[in-house]
Amino acid sequence: MATTQEIRACLQAHGYEEDRFGHMKKTFPAAAGVPEKTQRYKFGKQLLRREVLCRHADGTCSWVRLASTYYKNICVVKDARGMSYLTGFRG
Repeated sequence: MATTQEIRACLQAHGYEEDRFGHMKKTFPAAAGVPEKTQRYKFGKQLLRREVLCRHADGTCSWVRLASTYYKNICVVKDARGMSYLTGFRG
């Protein structure tokens, strides 16, 4: 089980920045036919959601949930190089 502070530190190590609402957000640049993508981790009281910003044909935008899980299911794992990763997301 990981604390929200451990999760935030892990996400910051991967280039995510905290927005004005306290969520962690990162924009990935466009590359080889793939448009720019903005992804965020939304912190709730009991769960963490991974969402992507969807731009619609009419010009509007909305956040679409890719995965979510309770904090008790998330672990921060370090690899041999010392880099941290989140585990425990499903679906």
